[in-house]
Amino acid sequence: MSDTLLSDMRTTLRNFQRQFAAMRAQADAGETVTIEADGAPRYVFKLSQPAASESLSDLLARTTLDLEISRDKKPMRRT
Repeated sequence: MSDTLLSDMRTTLRNFQRQFAAMRAQADAGETVTIEADGAPRYVFKLSQPAASESLSDLLARTTLDLEISRDKKPMRRT
C-alpha cells in the first residue's frame, strides 16, 4: 500500500451495489468506502488483508516441490 493518505469515500448502499467492482478497486488501493443511508446503520468497506506477494502457481510449485509421486501403485478401491 502507498504511504499517501487517501480520503474516505462515502456512498449509498444502492450505488455501492451497482458499482461494486469500482468500490472494490478503491478498497484494494487502500481507500475506505463508507456506505451510508438515512436512518440505517453505517457500513465500512476496506481491504483487511493484502494479497499474497507470491503468485498461485509459484506458491503451488514451492509447496509441492518435495512431493514424491509413485506411479507403480494402483488406486485403492472400496470393496
